[in-house]
Amino acid sequence: MKTIVKSLAIVIAVGAIAGYTTYSFFSDTEKSTGNTFAAGKIDLKVDSTAHYNNLVCDGGHWKDESSCKPMGGNLISNGSFEKPIVTDPQKWDIFADGTTDLNWHVAWESTDTTYQSRTRPTIALLELHHGVLGPAADGDQSAELDSDWFGPSDPLNGEPASVNIFQNITTEVGKKYRLTYAFSPRPNTDASENKLSVRINGIEKDLVSSAGGGSIAWTDHQYEFTATGTTTKIEFADVGTPDSLGTFLDNVRLYKLDCTETSTPELINTDCHETWGPTDIGAEKFFNFTDIKPGDFGEDTVSLHVYDNDAWGRLVIKNITDKDNTCVGPEIAAEPNCAPDHEGDLRKNLKFSVWLDEGQTPGFQGKTDPGEGDNIHQDNEPVLITPGPIDAGGETQNIWTGIAAAYSSHGCTVPSGHTNYGLCNGLSQDGHMVASTNYYFGIGWDLPSTVGNEVQTDIFSSDMSFEVVQYRNNPSHQF
Repeated sequence: MKTIVKSLAIVIAVGAIAGYTTYSFFSDTEKSTGNTFAAGKIDLKVDSTAHYNNLVCDGGHWKDESSCKPMGGNLISNGSFEKPIVTDPQKWDIFADGTTDLNWHVAWESTDTTYQSRTRPTIALLELHHGVLGPAADGDQSAELDSDWFGPSDPLNGEPASVNIFQNITTEVGKKYRLTYAFSPRPNTDASENKLSVRINGIEKDLVSSAGGGSIAWTDHQYEFTATGTTTKIEFADVGTPDSLGTFLDNVRLYKLDCTETSTPELINTDCHETWGPTDIGAEKFFNFTDIKPGDFGEDTVSLHVYDNDAWGRLVIKNITDKDNTCVGPEIAAEPNCAPDHEGDLRKNLKFSVWLDEGQTPGFQGKTDPGEGDNIHQDNEPVLITPGPIDAGGETQNIWTGIAAAYSSHGCTVPSGHTNYGLCNGLSQDGHMVASTNYYFGIGWDLPSTVGNEVQTDIFSSDMSFEVVQYRNNPSHQF
């Protein structure tokens, strides 16, 4: 041990002597400062728009969103006056009531039968134009209801030639219909010469009038009515100054309407709380209905916004409460074993479904796509959960399964789902949710009208959670 220490002292001494020699070495220093590891984040925001029996929860109150849409074809024949075809070189002509293909009955509206020693024809005549003073509202031809007695080859002008035209349409009693038409004043004439009376079963329902400018100016009009008989008379008449000038008509259409009306009008303008903007859910509820009845239905448009990172997503339904609650006479008659703490019948009878509310264009383009997030299930929108009751023990629905199915069914070609808000944006091949995409899901429910008294006073409740977890480095969807 002493020998080693002595040797070490000698080495140190030699080193100290060597230290008096000077050296100059090449050198360089590279310094990296502030080396950092920071955890990323995933933030999920959820918003909701609630609908119930054709009401929408908007601004804290239930509002009526009843609507009617046309069904079937146009019930008016020759509504654009394309027949008979005008062949006269002056681009207008007159056609008598009963003319083949005219399909309109024509009658004189004016009462005067003589003018400048000329006698009005017995059979009324409708004047059709083929671009003589400008384009038609639809197709190539239109009608002038202050007509003419003798046509383009006769020099007579200013005669009282106002007519009414009509069709008798087969209708269904109690159903709504929408009548639409285009009106224009004759160019360079007063409003007094351009008065269109619209009549249903001989009763005036609308009167349109305006002065003509330098060119034809078509305006569209409509009137809705409920049929009171199996036949309805649709009639148009010129009631302006009868002088053979004025009141152009075109593009007449009549449609039967398919109307959705609320069955709970008493709720209009009452409070509601099931609609909210993007938020971290606290006390908010997607559904909170305390008096539903067979035949009721609703829908909640839920929007999920994943910020910062791609994610896997799922819907978890748990903490199910399903009880008879209280038992009243009609319920006991339908369900003799009814007891407040027994399993109820409401859960098993409520039908829920979920679809990807993506609109007409596959994927999510930020609501620039018609129908995206509109709470209406279009035929092209993928159904993620088919209608049925929620399981008694709760259930978990993996969102990635639905997104992947939509990717496949739409024939999408970008596996990541990042298409810069173009076609298939947000639809990834493996179903993960794409960051900064607003996903719209429609959650529909209904209590069929065939359900009976067994559900009276029953209560069904559950917790609904939307969960997301990071996508990167998590191929097995670990939550």
